[in-house]
Amino acid sequence: MIYQESINLLKDHKPLRKIKEKVNFKLTKYVTQNVQKIDKLYLCYGIKDLSQNAEELSQNNRLLENIEKAVESRHLIVHEGDLNKNLTVRRIEVNNLMNKIRDIDRYVASYDKIINNSIK
Repeated sequence: MIYQESINLLKDHKPLRKIKEKVNFKLTKYVTQNVQKIDKLYLCYGIKDLSQNAEELSQNNRLLENIEKAVESRHLIVHEGDLNKNLTVRRIEVNNLMNKIRDIDRYVASYDKIINNSIK
């Protein structure tokens, strides 16, 4: 299976782009910034639906969506240099950045509270 995929990449006229797409897919779907993975990790400690419960505790019904957007922004910065299609740096909106920081703070505080309460 892996050999066939390698041969197909060699035949492709833009193999590096295909490799980049595969790596980006893996990084965005299989890292611990992925809330489903976090839920799965804490399930072994008996903490069910951690992410959903954290969102409810935060009283922000879009918290997980906002966190996913912040993670996507992080990936763009780290993996693509935060460049747009014209290869110039994307403009950073201070208000947008402050909202992301505030959401991440709520996200972590909610997780911490749930985890600490379950340990006691």
